[in-house]
Formats: sequence, structure tokens, C-alpha cells
Amino acid sequence: MRVLFVCYGPRPHTFPMVPLAWAFQLAGHDVRMAGPPAIAAPMSESGITGAIVGADADVSSFLTGGRFRPRGPEPGVSAEEALARFVDGIAPIAFLRAEAMVDELVVYASNWEPELVVYDPTTLAGPVAAEVIGVPAVCNLYGMVRQFRIEMEGLEGRTPRAEYVNLFKRFGREPLLDPAAWIDPCPPSLQWHPSGRAPSVSPATPRLSVGYHPYNGPGLVPDWLSAPARRPRVLVSWGTSSLNKLGPEVIEHALQVVEAAGAFDVEVVVTAGGVPPETLERFHAAAPHVRTVDWLPFRAMAEASAVVVHTGGTGVALTTAACGTPQLGIHKIPEGTFNSVKVADSGAGLHLPQAEADVATVRTALGDLLGDPSYRTGAERLRAEIAAQPTPAHVVRSLERLVAGAPLDADARANR
Repeated sequence: MRVLFVCYGPRPHTFPMVPLAWAFQLAGHDVRMAGPPAIAAPMSESGITGAIVGADADVSSFLTGGRFRPRGPEPGVSAEEALARFVDGIAPIAFLRAEAMVDELVVYASNWEPELVVYDPTTLAGPVAAEVIGVPAVCNLYGMVRQFRIEMEGLEGRTPRAEYVNLFKRFGREPLLDPAAWIDPCPPSLQWHPSGRAPSVSPATPRLSVGYHPYNGPGLVPDWLSAPARRPRVLVSWGTSSLNKLGPEVIEHALQVVEAAGAFDVEVVVTAGGVPPETLERFHAAAPHVRTVDWLPFRAMAEASAVVVHTGGTGVALTTAACGTPQLGIHKIPEGTFNSVKVADSGAGLHLPQAEADVATVRTALGDLLGDPSYRTGAERLRAEIAAQPTPAHVVRSLERLVAGAPLDADARANR
């Protein structure tokens, strides 16, 4: 069977697709990945055969021109309304990216003739291509604690946005309202909705659970990370993605975290990819025993740490959870808030709104995480829950049945 994976490019969206792509390949299927030029590096690193289709959309005006401005909690605004506003803000970006790649993706898919298309939930050209060539489209969630539908009007609506409809109309097709299945790597205790699905998701659509298998791309583990740590290690994960989403002020918060950690006899490791050299000097001056790194496999760092501090990004939060390491989420945007709150609710860590995360509050939180063994117990419990979920190989077998028109297993039919 030919399986086409589709993603618009950045590593946080490409990486979660790689374990399933390799599971298909190891099961004997012909697998390819397609996306715009931005996907070239992570696609090549993954070892999956790929193709470049379309162009990278210019979204700089959204990120730097004030058209998309991440906002923290606002008085009188519920968490659901904050998420709805966030989705409304990022939806135009997703449609720009789809417009930039959809024509060439349809041509490529028509020529290669896959029997299944697997797409990232923010890569809306994927379901268009599947619908045009008449094959099932499956959405590979990247670990969100809830399924939000950027292609739908309203957080809980079932009406497609006009831009989504127009993507299909250009090929004479009606919009695909639901994929043939959802692939969900979020463990049960971190699901936003108890049923594992949002109201905008049809209960008739199978949801295939899969364990979250951290893939962070290639990389070499240095000797200092492999050797036993001389003191507990606090990993502070701030970098390019946080800068893009949260703005330059996020660096000041990272410096406060490092300063707070300096109150303890710990080694502080800061992931500082994209951070200016003059800022690196400030990190080293903020506390003793500080190490800044540009790029290392995150899983290896999380496994070797006593605590991970991050901004609530999905990949970081779930990778840390899969490693059984306690975590502190310092969050601003709704995605980070949902992730951090759910991890804290599971007993695997703590969370702080960014506006409240000064040196004193972070120091208190770190003291609790380092000193109270219950957080390590909660983190290990969450790790075991993730490990108990179905493997990518199991999901491959389910999708083989789906493509063949055979009934899925009971769990998938029940959308559990």
C-alpha cells in the first residue's frame, strides 16, 4: 500500500508523524512524505522518502506585524473563549499555508496515487488532495490535549470556514468535514474532553489511540549528558519556537527561571537555539552551574533531568511525560495553558501563568518539584500510562483494515 504523509513543515508538526511513517514502512508499505520547502530538513533527517510541493507561505506579517498577537488570560474570558480566539487568530495562517502548497500537492498525489493520506491537523491541503484523488484521509494529531478544528467556524461548530470550502471548490469538490479516522497520541489522563474528542468531532469518526513515542530528529549525545549527573539537573526549554509564539519577552522569563534555580544545588541546562549570543552570557551570569545548548535530542535531556521547565508546548510536555520526568509549565497562550494544567492535574508537575512567574514563585515551585517525591511518582504513573497505549504498529494494522473496507476493532468503533 502506498501511504502519503503531508505536513507544512516545522519540526514540531513533522516529528510526531515520523514514528507512524516508519511503522508503515517497517510493515512493508511504500511511504512518502510531502510538503513545502520548509519540510526539507526534518523530512530528510527522518529517513522517509519525500517530495517538495508548493512554496512556503509568507506568514511574517501575522507573526511580526501584529495580525496574530498571542495574549495571556484576560479578565472575564473563559478558557474556552480564549482558545476560540486563539484558533480564530491562527486559522488564516493555516489557510495561507494550504493555498501555497495545495495545487502541487494535488498534482503529486494524482501522479503517485497513494491509497491513504495521513495529514497534520494544521495542514489543510492534505484532506483536499485525498478528496480529489478519492482515497481516505486520516488526521495525525500531534498530541494536543483537545482536538480543535481550525477549519471549522467556532470552537464547537460543525460549519466549515469559507476558506476551507474554497480550497475544495477550486477542484470541484465538497469540503471533507471529518477525516476517515483520528490518530490520537494524547494519553487518557491528559485528554481535555473525557470522551477524548471535542463536540466539533463527529462521534462516528474512529479515534485510534497510540502511545506517544518521542522522536526529536538525529543528534549526538555529549559525554556530560551520558555520565551520571553530579547534582540534580533542571532543564529549561526555551528557544526559537517560544520566541516566535510568545515574543522576545519570553527570554526575560527564562532568565528568571534560571535565577530561581540558582537557589538550589542543581545544574541548569538551557535549550537556547535561536537566542542571541549576548543573551547567553546573561544566562550564565544568572546562576551557578549553568549550561546552554543549541540543539540536542530533547528526549535524552529530559530523561537525564530531575525537572523540566517549559512554556507548555505540546511536544515538550508530552516528551517529558513519556520520560517520566516532573515538569513545570509556565504558560501564556491557550495551547500552553491546557497542556500545563492537564499535566499538573495528573500529578506529574506544576504550572504557573507567565504573568505570575516571577523569581519567587518559580523558586517555590522548583523547591516543591525537587523536594516532594510525589511529583516523581505522578510523572512515572503518567509515563506508564503512555507506554500502555497501542503501538504505531497496532495503528498501522487498524488503518490497513480501514483502507480495505473492513470493520475496525471495538475500541476504534466506540471512539474510545
